[in-house]
Amino acid sequence: MRFETCLPIILASEGDFVDDPADPGGATNLGITLATLCSWLGRSASVADVEALTRPPSRRSTAPATGTPPTPATARRAST
Repeated sequence: MRFETCLPIILASEGDFVDDPADPGGATNLGITLATLCSWLGRSASVADVEALTRPPSRRSTAPATGTPPTPATARRAST
Protein backbone atom coordinates (compact mmCIF):
# COMPACT_ATOMS: atom_id res chain seq x y z
CA MET A 1 0.00 0.00 0.00
CA ARG A 2 1.04 3.57 -0.60
CA PHE A 3 1.37 6.10 2.19
CA GLU A 4 -1.73 8.01 1.03
CA THR A 5 -3.77 4.82 1.36
CA CYS A 6 -2.32 3.69 4.70
CA LEU A 7 -2.43 6.94 6.67
CA PRO A 8 -6.24 7.29 6.81
CA ILE A 9 -6.57 3.63 7.82
CA ILE A 10 -4.07 4.04 10.65
CA LEU A 11 -5.55 7.32 11.86
CA ALA A 12 -9.07 5.83 11.87
CA SER A 13 -8.06 3.17 14.39
CA GLU A 14 -5.21 4.98 16.15
CA GLY A 15 -6.95 8.09 17.32
CA ASP A 16 -6.05 10.39 20.13
CA PHE A 17 -3.55 10.25 22.98
CA VAL A 18 -3.69 7.34 25.42
CA ASP A 19 -1.34 6.31 28.21
CA ASP A 20 -2.94 3.13 29.52
CA PRO A 21 -0.74 1.35 32.11
CA ALA A 22 -2.09 -1.99 30.82
CA ASP A 23 -0.84 -1.23 27.28
CA PRO A 24 2.75 -2.45 26.83
CA GLY A 25 3.28 0.22 24.15
CA GLY A 26 2.95 2.97 26.73
CA ALA A 27 2.05 6.51 25.77
CA THR A 28 0.67 6.55 22.22
CA ASN A 29 -0.83 9.25 20.04
CA LEU A 30 -1.98 8.77 16.44
CA GLY A 31 -0.34 5.35 16.48
CA ILE A 32 3.06 6.81 17.44
CA THR A 33 4.55 5.41 20.64
CA LEU A 34 7.05 7.21 22.85
CA ALA A 35 9.77 4.74 21.78
CA THR A 36 8.99 5.32 18.10
CA LEU A 37 9.06 9.10 18.53
CA CYS A 38 12.42 8.93 20.34
CA SER A 39 13.84 6.75 17.58
CA TRP A 40 12.54 9.02 14.83
CA LEU A 41 13.81 12.19 16.53
CA GLY A 42 17.17 10.61 17.40
CA ARG A 43 16.87 11.88 20.97
CA SER A 44 14.81 11.35 24.05
CA ALA A 45 11.27 12.68 24.14
CA SER A 46 8.65 12.97 26.84
CA VAL A 47 5.10 11.76 27.26
CA ALA A 48 4.10 15.41 26.76
CA ASP A 49 5.84 15.34 23.36
CA VAL A 50 3.78 12.30 22.38
CA GLU A 51 0.60 13.97 23.62
CA ALA A 52 1.38 17.12 21.58
CA LEU A 53 1.50 15.28 18.23
CA THR A 54 -1.09 16.48 15.74
CA ARG A 55 -2.57 15.11 12.54
CA PRO A 56 -0.93 16.35 9.35
CA PRO A 57 -3.22 18.68 7.40
CA SER A 58 -2.09 17.19 4.08
CA ARG A 59 0.90 15.39 2.66
CA ARG A 60 1.82 18.20 0.30
CA SER A 61 2.00 20.84 3.00
CA THR A 62 4.05 18.73 5.44
CA ALA A 63 6.41 16.64 3.29
CA PRO A 64 10.02 17.64 3.93
CA ALA A 65 12.22 18.51 0.95
CA THR A 66 13.97 15.13 1.28
CA GLY A 67 10.81 13.35 0.14
CA THR A 68 10.46 11.54 3.46
CA PRO A 69 6.80 10.73 4.14
CA PRO A 70 5.23 13.12 6.65
CA THR A 71 4.47 11.96 10.16
CA PRO A 72 2.57 13.59 12.99
CA ALA A 73 5.91 14.86 14.30
CA THR A 74 6.76 16.61 11.02
CA ALA A 75 3.30 18.11 10.92
CA ARG A 76 3.81 19.51 14.40
CA ARG A 77 7.18 21.00 13.47
CA ALA A 78 5.74 22.48 10.26
CA SER A 79 2.93 24.18 12.17
CA THR A 80 5.09 25.82 14.86
